[in-house]
Parts: sequence; structure tokens; C-alpha cells
Amino acid sequence: MGDQAAIAKAYPGTIRRFQLARYKQDSICQTWETLAKIIDPAQTLIYPAAGEAKRRWAQDIAPHMDVDANKSPSFQAFRDGVRRLVNSLSAA
Repeated sequence: MGDQAAIAKAYPGTIRRFQLARYKQDSICQTWETLAKIIDPAQTLIYPAAGEAKRRWAQDIAPHMDVDANKSPSFQAFRDGVRRLVNSLSAA
């Protein structure tokens, strides 16, 4: 949820922008459930449908992501770690 613009681009007519704007990055708040309510408040997800929804969200949102503008501290740590690993492998 660190790139709210990507979520808005993936679901331009359906998201609840007010609820998305209130999300606090990396808060402990049942993040995937919060994303589900932001994308489609009418849906009720239980497993295995929840797993399928998460996969679909990833496919829909990822093409719009700007990894450098992502505001999630945990995503930034992951991104930077991958970059360090790639750099160390290419330097070897």
C-alpha cells in the first residue's frame, strides 16, 4: 500500500480514496483486509478466495508501481536490499 497512486491507477473507478489516504504506512492493521475494503468494500474474502484476490491485486497494481516513490519503509528496505544484492553480484 506504499504506492497509493499505483492502486488508484489499477482501480480508477472503484477505490475508496478517503480510506486509502488514511492508511498509515507499515501500521499493524490487517493490511490485506484494509486493501480489500479500499478496492471493493462489498466483497467478503475468506480462504482460498483471499489468496486469489491477493494474487490478482499484485498483478493489477504492480505494473503501475514506481518503486522509487513507494512510501512503505518495509518495501524500501526490501527494494534497497535487492539492489545491494544485484550490485554485489554484478561487481563479482
